[in-house]
Amino acid sequence: MGSVEDAREPRFPALTYIGQVAATYLLASNEGGDLILIDQHAAHERVRYDQLKKEQEEGTLSQELIVPVVLSLSQSEGHLLAEIKSLLEKEGFLIEPFGKDTWCVRGVPVILGRCEDPEAVREIITSTLQENQDTRLRESVSRLVACRGAVKAGVVLTSDQGEEIIRQLSYTSEPFTCPHGRPTIVSFTRARLEELFRRR
Repeated sequence: MGSVEDAREPRFPALTYIGQVAATYLLASNEGGDLILIDQHAAHERVRYDQLKKEQEEGTLSQELIVPVVLSLSQSEGHLLAEIKSLLEKEGFLIEPFGKDTWCVRGVPVILGRCEDPEAVREIITSTLQENQDTRLRESVSRLVACRGAVKAGVVLTSDQGEEIIRQLSYTSEPFTCPHGRPTIVSFTRARLEELFRRR
């Protein structure tokens, strides 16, 4: 996992990692005894999104696919792809025409990792074609790329991996929501836990 850290301070205090629940949520606590649940996919998606934005500022890097992905599009989709090709290239995609209404994706943004899944590439490109404004389009591509490579629900993580996601999340621009606006963190204060167990 790359890092989003720079000179800024973490956005929330250090948490003590406890474990993973249902291979979906990371469980942690803070110094005050609050119990913190973190959605591993939403948190990792936020981390990846911020990494992607940082790469865009520095100049997005591409990596060539071992096997290019060939997209067969309708005539209108082909025209639209031709119009947004330069924007996709700024995001790290390497795309070229490959015959009538057919395009070849030779490279993807580095943040996607070793993305050899043609369906993943196809999903990102075709979903992007549904957007119609440059700013929305760029955001849509960034969100799709961040989501596609993020740790999914149901994936068992080691303690080190869970701790690293939490640590990196604390340095992101908006650690409490994923790029789609879903919450990443839910907390139960110590007082609330005591109420639940009728200690108050």
